[in-house]
Amino acid sequence: MQQPISEGAFAPGEIAVVCARYEIAAVVRADPLGGGAATSPKVVLTCDDGRRLLLKRRGPGHDDPELVRFTHELQQRLAAHNYPVAPMQATRDGQTMLVLDGRIYELFEFVQGRAYDRSVAATQDAGRGLGFFHKILTKHIPAFRSARSTYHDATWVREALATIAGASEYGSLVRSLRELYSTAAAEASRAGLSSWPEQVIHADWHPGNMLFRKARVVAVLDYDSARRGTRAVDAASGGLQFSLRAGRHGPAEWPESADLARLRAFFAGYESVAGCTLSKAEVAALAWLMVEALIAEGVAPMAREGRFGTFEGGEFLRALSAKASWIARHRDEIRNCLNT
Repeated sequence: MQQPISEGAFAPGEIAVVCARYEIAAVVRADPLGGGAATSPKVVLTCDDGRRLLLKRRGPGHDDPELVRFTHELQQRLAAHNYPVAPMQATRDGQTMLVLDGRIYELFEFVQGRAYDRSVAATQDAGRGLGFFHKILTKHIPAFRSARSTYHDATWVREALATIAGASEYGSLVRSLRELYSTAAAEASRAGLSSWPEQVIHADWHPGNMLFRKARVVAVLDYDSARRGTRAVDAASGGLQFSLRAGRHGPAEWPESADLARLRAFFAGYESVAGCTLSKAEVAALAWLMVEALIAEGVAPMAREGRFGTFEGGEFLRALSAKASWIARHRDEIRNCLNT
């Protein structure tokens, strides 16, 4: 068996030990799959019968057995409604989660697809996919514990901002982001968010968690962030992710504006699903929730690592502030992207 050799990957012999717990053909190739957390390695397995599988070992912070069971139950319910999930493979004793030496493993059918191409058609289908996700799970009562905190009016976002302010020279930028986040949270709350019904939401609806074929979503891949929340929180975050614009180089060249054509397509797809028409109150909150989601998405890794991926802190924070401010200033145009 060919073993991956990259840093942080599976140890020699680990894949063979894991695969022995499954009723699968002999594995003849194991290729590392990039992306995601380095502490949660993934490999694509090729079996001698031609079958391809994805093996994942959960990393620290994502290896709570109760939360894993919650996500597996969720995927099984979605699959029962023909939702595009990657089929989970059961162990020899019928479990979807394998626990060995305190580590948790998952095995899935490998789904072939392409990355998001930023087209209006693909964006609309991504919105439609979120709508069906919400529709299927509207009344779902999980048997297992799930997280509940979202990015809205969240203590962890304010703590991340405080950490950045205390450890860097970006004081004025952080103050601006903190004020904008507080304003956005207050406006979303004023729209009535706390009184809206909660359900299971995806909480990480972005292009990197989807595979496409001919502008159609063929697989939604990552459910680790799923939790209880309001659908508007999910819809706003999804709309944000699918309308972001970035330059080819660093944050200094990123346009501050969102792509309103793609945003309109995303919400058109979402509202095309029966039962997923957003209320006037939800629409009023969307731009403010997008501001909150953008700031939360940016400051969490900044607080942990002092930078966002490969981007230097100050340059990234300036781009983040410009984008968040643009959304706040153009909130009426964002509301007009919906047919409510």
